[in-house]
Amino acid sequence: MKVVTACAFSGAGTRPWYRSLCTLLMMVCVSAVVASASPLLITETELIAIDLGHESMKISAWRTQEEEVSIKSGGVGTVTTTTTAITGAVTMVLNDQTNRKSPPCVAFRYFKAPVGLMVKEDGGNSSEADMSAEALSQPLHPPGYQLERTFAEQAQALAPRFPMQVVCSPAQLIGYTLSSATSSAVGATAPSPHELTEAQQGASGGGARRAHSFKIPFSSSNVTNALNDGCVFTAEELTAMLLGYARRMAEKADAAANALSEDDERQLMDLASSGVAPRGRASLLRGHAVPQYAALTVPMHSNVAQRQALVDAAALAGLRAVRLVHSTTGAAVQLAYMKAEQVLVPGKTQHIMVYDMGSQHVEVAIYGYAAAPSTLAKRDKYQGSVELKALVSNRTLGGAAFDECIAAQWDALYFKSSILTGVRGAATDAERWAATKKRGSLLRAAHKAKEMLSVNQVAHITLDGMHADSALFHSTAQAQLQQHVVAVTADGLLSLRYTRREFEQECTALFKAAVKLRDDAIAATNGVVANVGALDRFEVIGGGTRVPLLLQRLSEGYRVDGTMVDRTLNSDEAAVLGATLLSVSAASNVLPLRGRQSVPRYRVREWLSNAVYVSITAGRTAGDGQVGEDAKAIAEPAEGDVVHLRLLFPAYKTIVPDTHSVRVQLRTDGDQDEEGRNEPQRGEATGAVVGDSVIFTLYSGSEADEAYQARAGASDAEAAGNHNASVSPTDHVVSVPASAAACTSCYVRPYIAHGIKKAKETLKMQVERQYPGGVVALDSAEVVVEAVATVSGIPHFTVAYLRAVYRVTPTSLATAILAPAETTNAPPQEGAEALDEATEKEQASADDTEDTDSEEGQADTQTQQPTTTTTTTTTADAPITSDILEVRAISLPLRHAAAAITTSHRDAITSQQGYNMGRAELQRLKSRVQRLQTMDDVRLQRSTLRNDIESAIIWVREQPAWEAAPPAAAEDVTLSSDPAVSSWRAQVNEIGEWLDDYGETASVAALEERLVAMRVVKRALRARQRGGEAT
Repeated sequence: MKVVTACAFSGAGTRPWYRSLCTLLMMVCVSAVVASASPLLITETELIAIDLGHESMKISAWRTQEEEVSIKSGGVGTVTTTTTAITGAVTMVLNDQTNRKSPPCVAFRYFKAPVGLMVKEDGGNSSEADMSAEALSQPLHPPGYQLERTFAEQAQALAPRFPMQVVCSPAQLIGYTLSSATSSAVGATAPSPHELTEAQQGASGGGARRAHSFKIPFSSSNVTNALNDGCVFTAEELTAMLLGYARRMAEKADAAANALSEDDERQLMDLASSGVAPRGRASLLRGHAVPQYAALTVPMHSNVAQRQALVDAAALAGLRAVRLVHSTTGAAVQLAYMKAEQVLVPGKTQHIMVYDMGSQHVEVAIYGYAAAPSTLAKRDKYQGSVELKALVSNRTLGGAAFDECIAAQWDALYFKSSILTGVRGAATDAERWAATKKRGSLLRAAHKAKEMLSVNQVAHITLDGMHADSALFHSTAQAQLQQHVVAVTADGLLSLRYTRREFEQECTALFKAAVKLRDDAIAATNGVVANVGALDRFEVIGGGTRVPLLLQRLSEGYRVDGTMVDRTLNSDEAAVLGATLLSVSAASNVLPLRGRQSVPRYRVREWLSNAVYVSITAGRTAGDGQVGEDAKAIAEPAEGDVVHLRLLFPAYKTIVPDTHSVRVQLRTDGDQDEEGRNEPQRGEATGAVVGDSVIFTLYSGSEADEAYQARAGASDAEAAGNHNASVSPTDHVVSVPASAAACTSCYVRPYIAHGIKKAKETLKMQVERQYPGGVVALDSAEVVVEAVATVSGIPHFTVAYLRAVYRVTPTSLATAILAPAETTNAPPQEGAEALDEATEKEQASADDTEDTDSEEGQADTQTQQPTTTTTTTTTADAPITSDILEVRAISLPLRHAAAAITTSHRDAITSQQGYNMGRAELQRLKSRVQRLQTMDDVRLQRSTLRNDIESAIIWVREQPAWEAAPPAAAEDVTLSSDPAVSSWRAQVNEIGEWLDDYGETASVAALEERLVAMRVVKRALRARQRGGEAT
């Protein structure tokens, strides 16, 4: 099948003999597969789940197997029908080294390109003048050099030698600006050796966001050019590279599962030559599908900007993030699937604690498991519910904290505390490089010691990569030196003996903090779980929980008989496997995930962990729906720029998914304020808005929280925390400075509902047609948008509509009796309520589905087709003799605007981009990530083809037929379609010489052409060995 693939990719070649061979081989292979009587399974990955940890990345996949099966009907006249059976299963995806977890590292290496020759990104050859304008404007490597990226273990192995060109765990800094990262626990515990920048990425709305970026130097010293000797990548780009690597691993797994061996190909060709009748199996012969959907695990404490940035990173990699799953929730769901008969007890709620200690953080959650009633389980295929009861976390405690505890002890004893802080004190790149290598060596040795002490009482460690001077030892270390506990080798390396007792005594504070988190989680249940012994189950996951003393401390009080905590789940894989099952079982019907009907469903109930606010601005839009230059705010404060924030979804009190209606009253005809102006005095409080559009901006972030809480009174803040059914825009509105709302690390997402004037006119014309004998005037109107807090914790608006009430008045006594011109079948409820109910039903049908942005992450919300709802206050059977009120509703176009809009007292527009990238930047970065991927694919394809050609040449030259007669002359002999009677030895020699001379710089098409020729020769020799004649 690889031969057929090569023919297809190369466009059937340019030589006549090559086209003949390709045609012949494709005919033979396809007919053989059709004639095959053995089962043919096609394995495809429908969805991948990725757990981006600090020390390792785990990948699982929902893989389906498709097979044609024959069904025979019983009785007289048996009829055989063929159908397709699809089964699905969750499996772990192995990396190139066949490991189940991979270091989240990517390395950039630059090599000198062949003189006078450049490899194009599509696999051909060209000069630099032929490169695209985009490639020249955004160079990824210096002129005359080639870029090679490596991932996982290969990249991690390069880190000690090239720390400036290897980036590990970029997802840990996603969503951070430089200032927020350096002031947070992330920056304090893991200083980066790279030059960290905040590249001012231009936004489509004219603003800029402060993206946390890494500068990767082209070389440490010997490559200098006009490109400032480096390339800058944002944290989202680097994370997208890792996600793209995960997708490629899933693709390779599918390709390996669907590949046909050479023996299988030979058997299929024998079946074809024997004249076996086709059995209709050709429909299954197709290439594997590329995974398009992904589920990603995130910590519970991730803010909305970080979640959206992770969705954007997936979009850069060509993946649609269908759901973000919390790590502890993924593990809890995995437990429900593994031990359903134990955790789901009819008539009882079981409380189970999931203790997750990763490398950089700890999360402790308590979940309530309840079995679904039998009737509901049969009707809706719901097994039960998993509800979050309590959650506590610590963002500084984790496995890395124990590593640093050991490293800090060694640093103080043997290096005068100069290693761990050396990176921050480095003044030059050379100093930063050296300090990074020393720090990395010390932390790796500490991590190794911790792992050894998990199974042994003593660990013998040698600290490589740093010079130890006994003269600088602490007095305690000097005593250890005399007692031969430590030693300095002749080349200056430090060798020491470290015991488990020393480790436990030195890190006592960390063990106490870990146990305190367990107790805090129990206290957070407010008496639902009285103590540790009241838990029905206590599961621990995460690599940090392998420390024996930690398990012993956590188990204290769990069971009277001293039973240790439960370790049913796989510490590394539970979260990602549960995320896969949850995403597949709860997937919306619009996602074409095959085989999901076979997965039992669980109703998962979680809190929204971040507060969400909304501000409202009125304005005018241009013809294309973009914000016009004279957009103005609802409120004009007397002094200073302000933003009116209203709490929309409170944190820890909103069960997701949740919907909420935001209403804005519109100014009617002739409405004036007390001074006779058609302008609102207090904005959202008065609810009177003038303009053709309304801008609704969602805010979420720590700066917005602080600004809101600082301005809200104690009573208002307490009332705002009670998320009731109120939809009035005046509830809990707080004016905060615009600078506070425009935080650079916040999630800021503006939407614009426009076309209000046209909608009013449309509704008015409808009423006038229904009541031609009266005067129609607008009595009241409001714009309503529906906000959704999704299961992934990312809020957005879904639909907008205009609700208007028209008053119909008789024109004179002669026309005092009005007869409706037409009747309506509208239900006896207001139009807005009708749309509200429809929206609620639509949302209820997708309880556990994610409705994130489109594939590009920032695409405009689709425009709804205008629909109307009518309600009258009278019936159509009797004439009307007085004023009537007619209620109408029509949908409004709702778009994601380019930037949030506020105004000052001078009506100036201020763009607030927030942290997350705009659509223009996302498309630009996506193009760059795709260019890098294309370069990698071409490099890998060329390397694979060269190896295959070389292997084929070696195989042919080892056959007895090669030495049977002297090789033919070295002239250019054309190989015919019958290799058995041609000068094939000369052809093999020609290909071998060509590979030696041009193999390193040859194009993919040229390599494929030679590979096909070698495989034809190889097949002919095998046929000759079997005593047959080559086909």
